[in-house]
Amino acid sequence: MLDWLERTWNTIYGVISQTVLSTFPVLNIILVVMAGCFGSMLFGKIKAPVRDALLKTVGIIAMLMGASVAWDGFFVLQTGQFETKGTILVVFALLLGYVFGDALAVDRALDKLGAKLSGLFAKKNPTAQAKDHKAPAPAEVPSKVTLQKSKPVGNEGFVLATVMCAFSAPNIRYAIESQLNEEAVPLLIKIGFDILVIFLLAAIFGSDVTFAAAPILVVEGALILITKLWGDLLTPALIGQITLVGAVILIATGLGLGLGKKYRTANLIPALLIPVIYGLIMLLADKAFKAE
Repeated sequence: MLDWLERTWNTIYGVISQTVLSTFPVLNIILVVMAGCFGSMLFGKIKAPVRDALLKTVGIIAMLMGASVAWDGFFVLQTGQFETKGTILVVFALLLGYVFGDALAVDRALDKLGAKLSGLFAKKNPTAQAKDHKAPAPAEVPSKVTLQKSKPVGNEGFVLATVMCAFSAPNIRYAIESQLNEEAVPLLIKIGFDILVIFLLAAIFGSDVTFAAAPILVVEGALILITKLWGDLLTPALIGQITLVGAVILIATGLGLGLGKKYRTANLIPALLIPVIYGLIMLLADKAFKAE
């Protein structure tokens, strides 16, 4: 009886694993869109204190996920003591990446992308438009400082969802390792994380969060394609370095949400490329050294 149950479980698990591995991007996007649709049903129905608590909950989830992924990369147990590794490269990548990200205004670019995606499907409401275009009284014209303080963030939910679900450590690490090792469990963890984050953000910010499915699909598809084409170049060290940078981005995003601060963590996205560039330089240097 036990042998039959074990064989049955192994068969079911094998079918689920192969299904998830072969259809991961499509399956993940379908579930993300569903989570966004269900979450957006709660938008506008949640009171401000509960909404703030949910936003902090998203931040805590992000910090925990980022910390769990970063733990294996930052700390190594040697001679009975924990030692750090990869710290210098991560700090250098974050500093240099933020400089490029700020110069390229990545956060604004994502905000504009979210506006364009939502504009493709948004239904125009004549009544709302009439209210939006109502001219203010001359005496109520705000000063420049007041405008800067009161200016709302256009697509904050979309930007947060994109950073946390597309460019964070879980997506990068699990998407690559699942293809290299043919393991479905990391992908299931990633899918569960995406569903929870998208659902909560959609309940807080509205249906625009759902459009984050587009960049998530692009990034996941690119990671899988790169892994299949150049998997031999993705050494454990390189994967670990990229993962560490992605983990710090996720932790910083979660910390900002938990403290109620708005950090422009989207500008850190170019930092993910620094370990790749460093790895290519070291690879070319190694080949040149061997050629001599």
